[in-house]
Amino acid sequence: MNLVIIIFFTFIAALYDLTKRKIPNRLLILMLPSAFLWSYINHSYEGLMWSIVFFITTILILLIPFSLNAFGAGDVKLIASIAAFTKLSQFINIFFYFALFGALYALTIVVKRKFFLVSNNDNSIPYAVPIFFGVVGFFIFGEILYV
Repeated sequence: MNLVIIIFFTFIAALYDLTKRKIPNRLLILMLPSAFLWSYINHSYEGLMWSIVFFITTILILLIPFSLNAFGAGDVKLIASIAAFTKLSQFINIFFYFALFGALYALTIVVKRKFFLVSNNDNSIPYAVPIFFGVVGFFIFGEILYV
């Protein structure tokens, strides 16, 4: 059930990222407490604490790609909110899926710009789209990496 909630939030984030190139904070402000509440209801106080730890750890780890401009701040907060919603093994698999979809997405953009002579000065990629497809991929195909 938590994957359905994550799919809902990431779908809205992907739409915003595609159209406005920004993930609104108010969406993430709704998602994070939902994650904490979900963890508390399903796993009590211990689940809530792990959810907070996963959120903070993910933020800290993703500060490196953020500082290198590989991710935007909204992408980092979205990924960390997904981490707060899931168990570690689920998150690692979701991360694998959206990294795979992100690579394919970036490759299609590069091919489109190179071979179809589409000029675009904006080198950013709306990464919420591959994040959304990564969550959907995990929802459909399940675990690939057994951690």
